[in-house]
Amino acid sequence: MRIAFTGKAGSGKTTAADLLVSRGYQKLSFAAPMKRDVLEMVRKHAPWVTLETLDQGKDLFRTVLQGYGTECIKPLCGDDYWANLTVRESEHFALCSVDDMRFTIEATRWREAGGIVVKVNCPDSIRKIRLERKFGRDISDAEWEKWNSHQSEKEVDLIDPDFEIDNSRDSVVFLASALKELLG
Repeated sequence: MRIAFTGKAGSGKTTAADLLVSRGYQKLSFAAPMKRDVLEMVRKHAPWVTLETLDQGKDLFRTVLQGYGTECIKPLCGDDYWANLTVRESEHFALCSVDDMRFTIEATRWREAGGIVVKVNCPDSIRKIRLERKFGRDISDAEWEKWNSHQSEKEVDLIDPDFEIDNSRDSVVFLASALKELLG
């Protein structure tokens, strides 16, 4: 079974995918090839930098990835470039989950390959608290608005999921229960 999670930043997509890893799923990411590309570029100038180093500056790294993925590579290589890479990778696994579906083309390619799309819903107020906890700092209203206005966040609302999960509580147990109900 191939499952891709969609939802806004901080909704619980990665946590849901991680829960499936404990059930034998391989976790994949549409952003993984972008992260590898950006890391390779950065290491040409700063060879000591690792993916973990980049992840420590999560909000800056996210901005760089958004620009690279949507404004640089997609116009050059096509809207489905990143989706095709991940779909091809998923063909190597009987059980896999993707934790970062954000674009309709990703949903289209994923379904063409036999996958299902699950939307993780969560109120903005809880998402913001989770992200502030993740980044270890407050997120201003202006920054929150800018973040949510990027194409990668806005297009999530255009994806028609096969299933939806309510993750409105700040509880991994609640999310695990919703996943168990979905998968049986």
